[in-house]
Amino acid sequence: MTYQAQLFQCCREGDLQKAQFLHEEKDVDLNLRDIWDSSPLYYACLCGHFELVEYLLQNGAKCVENSFDGERCLYGALTNDIKNLIKNWKQVHTRGLRRERHYDMMRSLLDKGSFYDVIMNVHGRQFKVHRYILSARSEYFADAFSNKWKNVDEVNISHHAVTADAFACLLQYLYTGRMDIQCDMVGQVKRLAKNCRLDLLHQEIIKVELRCWFKIKKYGLKIKTILTYPTHTHCMFRDDLRKLVDHVIPPSLHDWVEDGILPFTKMWRETLLFPDVCFNIDNHLFLGHKAIFCACSDYFTALFEDHFLENSFHSGTRVLPMITLTHISPQIFKNVVVSMYSDEVEFTSMDTAYETMCTSHMLLFHGLTRRCGQILGQHLDESNLFPLLEVARNFDLPKLEDMCAMYMAKGLNKL
Repeated sequence: MTYQAQLFQCCREGDLQKAQFLHEEKDVDLNLRDIWDSSPLYYACLCGHFELVEYLLQNGAKCVENSFDGERCLYGALTNDIKNLIKNWKQVHTRGLRRERHYDMMRSLLDKGSFYDVIMNVHGRQFKVHRYILSARSEYFADAFSNKWKNVDEVNISHHAVTADAFACLLQYLYTGRMDIQCDMVGQVKRLAKNCRLDLLHQEIIKVELRCWFKIKKYGLKIKTILTYPTHTHCMFRDDLRKLVDHVIPPSLHDWVEDGILPFTKMWRETLLFPDVCFNIDNHLFLGHKAIFCACSDYFTALFEDHFLENSFHSGTRVLPMITLTHISPQIFKNVVVSMYSDEVEFTSMDTAYETMCTSHMLLFHGLTRRCGQILGQHLDESNLFPLLEVARNFDLPKLEDMCAMYMAKGLNKL
């Protein structure tokens, strides 16, 4: 039985754990169609599996208002709880959340606070956060950590206008580019966004607030939570994280200038970075952040736990553990870093994509391995079809294998 067929079966049976495995590990699309033109979401609704329906919606299953699929799921739902979930999702979530591994990673950093470097204490509630993320996302925090909060391990905020719940919403936006706001907290969050100089967020909250008010009047819904996921601020979110990439990658690997040629490149590593680990790749020093590397790969988690810190790198007043990785070229490691921080991939050739895939597989960075496989699949031709099919099977890449099978089916006569 194919992975796709297994997904339809587990949606009928309500096997949430297997659905998670197929989607997250085997990269199976949640918007598949069977021979009856039915989707996994439809079967989960029809068979009454509430938790599975919720998981599918949260991870990108399409349920668009006033569409055939949306109405089919709504009226085919077995229970009222599922009907209400579908209805409220359609009204409030104007676009389904497309599942993104990068979002999952950033959300995990926020929730777990792994390798945090500062504690924000808001009226007694502690938030374990990362200076480099807040600084990259907000000029206000960048200025604060460079001046009044410089070298401070715990920041106390007791102003009456800043509540812990509103600050939690703000952190969600800074870490993920999205925000869930309780309706009774909208005013507090708007005020906080304005004070933190997040003008686009402030404007977006006003727009979403007006849209929800219109839907309440039109449909009579009782909306408790609104979600903001604006496309333009999402692009800004990626751009902000890309700033971190530019600091992690050594100037010697930047296209525009070599290290030390211009005066300000000597200070390149001292601004808005706050690194806590140094990787030595063929004498190219990558100043990174343990939380990002561990969130992407179990390889680095084990490395940081067991590594004998024999070497160190001095960054300003800090001494960082330095880890030397062999058998990896600096350019390929740069591709890995870019993908970890910004969820982007940069390849100049198929050979580079293949080498990056092999390295990411060795580093247990499975998300990048799958991305590389998809990119290789976009360059299929008769000369590389069978080698790529072998690659797909060796690296367990079902999407690439499906692409090869489809190519063979379409050009069977030529083969």
